[in-house]
Amino acid sequence: MAKAIPKIGSRKKVRIGLRRNARFSLRKSARRITKGVIHVQASFNNTIITVTDPQGRVVFWSSTG
Repeated sequence: MAKAIPKIGSRKKVRIGLRRNARFSLRKSARRITKGVIHVQASFNNTIITVTDPQGRVVFWSSTG
């Protein structure tokens, strides 16, 4: 017998270990920081402002261009 041809684009569903409530609580707690670093990247066409916590994780970013 011939082997079944797998469908192109078929994907298995992968379950993420976090619950939805836990995921949203992580986002809310990340925005309440006491210290942070503001990075400004300016070019002729665009300016990007990024706010990070002391570990370097991005809390907020904005682009004007």
